[in-house]
Amino acid sequence: MQALHAYWQKHFPEAGRSYWSVRSWELLIWQPVLIAVTAVYGLSAIPPLQQLTQRLDKGIVAGYSLPAGCWFREAMLS
Repeated sequence: MQALHAYWQKHFPEAGRSYWSVRSWELLIWQPVLIAVTAVYGLSAIPPLQQLTQRLDKGIVAGYSLPAGCWFREAMLS
């Protein structure tokens, strides 16, 4: 998170603290949200988001990894 925030701060100093924080937050959160919504509604499963890792490349969060085989299924939720 610090590297992402530092990237936006360095490359867009005129934008200010609020922009850097919001931009960093939106880049960090879009993948987990999309994964969670898709998994719950498409697979009836809950992904282990606490084990999600994301990759950072030139200020963009692109790519993620989740461990295999530890998803909670619908039957386990009731």
